[in-house]
Amino acid sequence: MGIHVSPIDVVLATLLAIALYTDLSRGKIYNKITFPCIAIGLLMNIAFSGWAGAKASLAGIGLGAVVFVLIAVLARGLVMGGDAKLLWAIGALKGFSFLAQTLLFTVLAGGVLAILFLIYRRLAWRTLSDMASRAFGRVVLKSPIGFMPSASAGKLRYSLAIAAGAVVAFISMRGGATGV
Repeated sequence: MGIHVSPIDVVLATLLAIALYTDLSRGKIYNKITFPCIAIGLLMNIAFSGWAGAKASLAGIGLGAVVFVLIAVLARGLVMGGDAKLLWAIGALKGFSFLAQTLLFTVLAGGVLAILFLIYRRLAWRTLSDMASRAFGRVVLKSPIGFMPSASAGKLRYSLAIAAGAVVAFISMRGGATGV
């Protein structure tokens, strides 16, 4: 049993490949790739599935926009704007349910990548110690967390987790063209 690959899947794979390349090599995911993919996703879904495709794409855009706002407000500095716009483009291309699954798998992949990153940087023990120190300071000493020092492990490129999440979502959903 083979996996059906639609033209939308080809655009998604191209988007992920370019975003990974630019994020890993330059530390940025450019608007000039994400915004056109949002428009392309909406137009292709309308062309291939009519009103149902438009609804799926718009729902994906909506979920992507909510994620974008949440990341901008709540996770400033942890996940960058390019990562959020990449999720927005994935939603436009593949729809709400695909993006929802991608988000779930992205969180899981991000956790695994963060642990591997800390082990690679030989900072796992130091990070655990820092977390324990912060918890002790907050719970026992009632210290505000913002005043406690912390160690920095460096920058984890989250596009890796997003791409892994999208690939696992694609496989788990068997490559449907939209979230319909």
